Amino acid sequence: MFEISQLKAKKLPELQEIAKQLKVPKYRSLKKLDLVYQILDYQAANPAAVKAVTKEEPEKKVPVLEQPIVQPKPKITEDAVNDYIKQNPDLMVNYLRNERAMKAQRKQMNARSLLNNAF
Repeated sequence: MFEISQLKAKKLPELQEIAKQLKVPKYRSLKKLDLVYQILDYQAANPAAVKAVTKEEPEKKVPVLEQPIVQPKPKITEDAVNDYIKQNPDLMVNYLRNERAMKAQRKQMNARSLLNNAF
């Protein structure tokens, strides 16, 4: 016996195959939802025919998707950072240069805001 939820979950070609086995008339011209209701109507009128079809077609098990295993990111230690800086001395020079430039910009902005607020 088919339930409406089972039939609605199926694709149109699967429903057409069921209708073909049940010998539902004009099943090829029906839309999916119409075909679902036509199968249910036929099932109500001929329960013996439906039982024969459902025995032939065992219920397929839906594979359960496993969650992918997420490996934890390696922790960055202070020693690793220090080693990286030693290997790339330009990084530290550029960092300090940028830090000094940003400090100068902040002082300039503070001075401007003081001047703007004074008048």
